[in-house]
Amino acid sequence: MTEQFICKQLMPPHIEDLIAHAATRKYDQKNIYCLKNYYYYRITTGQRYYENEWNAERSPLQTTDLERDSFLYHFISYLTYVSNGSPKKMTLFFEKNIRKGKYLEKENKISRIYQWKDKKQKNYDIKESDSYLSFGYYTQEKVNFIHHLTYPIMQTIINRSNLYGDKLLVSSSFLISHIFKLHNNGFSWRNLEQTPELQEINKTPEIREYIGSIIDFMNHTHLTSIACGLFHYKFPMRIAEEISYHSKISGEVSALFNFSLDEMQNIKNHYMRLLKYNEHEQGVKQYSQASIHHSLGDTYIQEENYSDAIREYEKSMEYVMPVIKKQEGGIQQLNYISFLNRTMLKLGLAHEKRKTDNSAFIVYEELILLLKRFAPTYRTLFDNMRTLHLALVARLYTLEKIDTTGIRYAHLTETCKNFHNMFNPYSNFLVAADFYRKLGDILFYKNQAYDNFFQKHRYSTEIFYNKSLSLILKANCSSFHCTDGRCVYFCNKALNIKNRLSASRNVNKQKITPKPDKCTTKGKLIKKQSEIYFS
Repeated sequence: MTEQFICKQLMPPHIEDLIAHAATRKYDQKNIYCLKNYYYYRITTGQRYYENEWNAERSPLQTTDLERDSFLYHFISYLTYVSNGSPKKMTLFFEKNIRKGKYLEKENKISRIYQWKDKKQKNYDIKESDSYLSFGYYTQEKVNFIHHLTYPIMQTIINRSNLYGDKLLVSSSFLISHIFKLHNNGFSWRNLEQTPELQEINKTPEIREYIGSIIDFMNHTHLTSIACGLFHYKFPMRIAEEISYHSKISGEVSALFNFSLDEMQNIKNHYMRLLKYNEHEQGVKQYSQASIHHSLGDTYIQEENYSDAIREYEKSMEYVMPVIKKQEGGIQQLNYISFLNRTMLKLGLAHEKRKTDNSAFIVYEELILLLKRFAPTYRTLFDNMRTLHLALVARLYTLEKIDTTGIRYAHLTETCKNFHNMFNPYSNFLVAADFYRKLGDILFYKNQAYDNFFQKHRYSTEIFYNKSLSLILKANCSSFHCTDGRCVYFCNKALNIKNRLSASRNVNKQKITPKPDKCTTKGKLIKKQSEIYFS
């Protein structure tokens, strides 16, 4: 329908008679107003325009025509996405790019418009009263960018949504925009429950299934899955930075792909009503109230309102913390521990985003003390959960930011000791591999190795990455040292990177202690391959 709308504006009124009596059979007789007919119309009638007058040797003419039609196709995808099925909005966004001949003459853009007559290139006589579809540089960039983001989803998912009805088809653009608004942070299915379309009274019953199909498709094109993390999905840096850049130069893109302060007001009002309702109910457990405050905190995080988010997370902790410390949860104790871990990690993250690193460090330290207390009792929970080890790593990141000396040898020793006391590395090798990989990342960006000459222990990027790769490959590597090249062998066997890791083997063959610069070089090589493997 969008394609028909645009072609109807560009093609002359007598196009139906012209196609009906045309000698060529290339025209589409059923669908008259389409880009295919528009392309053949310009070719057969000689309406070929050059925009590059400085490149007179460019040929053939069809190349320029195809490029113009290709951009029109991108413009169709753009209009379809921003209009959300509304003809009025479609007309509004289309008319924003219409210019009068008088304006084009004033801006000295007439010389760039040509026509082809008698096999010669001639200037096109522009009438001041005529209207032209004109796109500036930034407009072309905006249209192509939105097409790049939304076209794969619209082509594969939205085209199939007619099975569900028109209501879901109209909601598709809003759903996609809401997902792209989460580009600054990771998100989980808990965050998708806060989608405004899910809170509507007359929502489509199949909308949850539809959102799931969109996420599954975007996981192959736009999203990255997180194996061990606080969130399940995140956008790659290249997409997040592109959205951030276009949001700065275009207010339209900023409104499409970023949250406003009042956009989630209906969701917040919904949770406020639940809080008032539970206050008057008898027998409501603390977990219910804490869960509502937790959801409110997630909403404020999305809006980048970190002060209110911190306040809601702290209220959520106030309901659960007394129950956990007194161990009165009974069967629900495991759920309380998991919930508190998730809440305190998000609380620390909100403090870090607000640049209050001291408060974040205190939160992580308190969480570690609580987890150490419950680790011997609930060993099954600690061996199977994928988020309970994140507080150890987050504490190191925070230390690097608040201390003048940053991370020291004692900090790494304490962190590794706490991990071995709380977790069994071989019961869940994925958690242990992720833990050592994150430690390797810290030392990689710090560009430093740590030695203790008394205990003969060494912490470096090389050692932690090798340890991580050995665990992920289920290798039997119980020591931090990799002097026999065992980890490099398994890395080669799994990833086929013998040539790239030749430098690493040379370092391992040396009997002397590797220097920090050589250790870092080896760590860079292994890090690149570990990123490929973990992805």
